[in-house]
Amino acid sequence: MAIYGYIRKNYPIGTLKQLKKIMEFQCDEIFIEEKILKEEQELNRLLAKIKEEDQLIVYDLRVFGKKLKKFERFIEILESNKVRLRSISESLDTKNNPFFYGNVRLVIEMEHFHTVYQTRKGIKDARLQGVVGGRPRISPQKVKKIRTLYEKDLPLRKIAEVCEVSLGTVHKYVQIINQ
Repeated sequence: MAIYGYIRKNYPIGTLKQLKKIMEFQCDEIFIEEKILKEEQELNRLLAKIKEEDQLIVYDLRVFGKKLKKFERFIEILESNKVRLRSISESLDTKNNPFFYGNVRLVIEMEHFHTVYQTRKGIKDARLQGVVGGRPRISPQKVKKIRTLYEKDLPLRKIAEVCEVSLGTVHKYVQIINQ
């Protein structure tokens, strides 16, 4: 059973403060993420190394810097490996709180359900008010112009420029011609 520490440089608090607190747990190894928030080189190294029944010590759960959906995948990895997660600032220890992983997944599921509900409701309300979503349709005259210019072997990019549409739109109508 190894004890690992994980720190993100100056996030959510100073690196030295995190290090001082984590060192109290006599970690076998401490991984310090020095890159920007989106990069997780050290976290990936840690996840590749961590084994069943190991411990992971962090100062604060925010150190992972993840949105809920990505945090859910991370939590699943820890749970499936029966990793004991300890967060100093939150006084969290999954040994004393065996429902932590399940509770986190429940909160993430609730948030996802709420987001989907709000999005669907917003779209439905917009439709009732006559708002049509998506890209605006192009006129049949513009479609005919695209086809005519294509048949004259004009480059697609030039057709898009002349017709004032996206290259993707030109490509779409050219594909229809070629079928």
